[in-house]
Amino acid sequence: MTQKTFVSGDVLTASDVNTYLSHEGGAWTSWSPTWTNLSVGNGTVSALYYRAGRLIVWKLKLTFGSTTSVSGAIRFSLPVAASTGIEFDNTFGTFVDATGSRHFSIAQSISTTVLQANMVNSVGGYVVQVVTSSTEPFTWTTSDQIFYSGAYESLA
Repeated sequence: MTQKTFVSGDVLTASDVNTYLSHEGGAWTSWSPTWTNLSVGNGTVSALYYRAGRLIVWKLKLTFGSTTSVSGAIRFSLPVAASTGIEFDNTFGTFVDATGSRHFSIAQSISTTVLQANMVNSVGGYVVQVVTSSTEPFTWTTSDQIFYSGAYESLA
């Protein structure tokens, strides 16, 4: 089923509303995130989003290849610009080491189009966000993975 576009004077049916609300017939759209301080090289990126009005639901997976590298604080672009004043500090993710260890992550909004993938650490009995690097939360290597998903209100 293709997505229906409404124009002035069209009648919105119960079927149209149910399709919109349940995402039936809709398709995820792929996007290519722009990375900062990370070179994908021969790694594999799967980045998909779905738009329902101004609601953007997205998911991202990066599997490191032998030429993927991290040089500092990992940042990536969102598929669609977010509404101004929206904070993304509640976007959760996971860093998976090739050895199987999993590290909790929180993405920090840098702008309406960019998130920073921070690791979570315990400092003095408190949980804090810490900037990633080539050796944090572990030394990145082949088969490591980064997972994120979230939702937000788009600018338009």
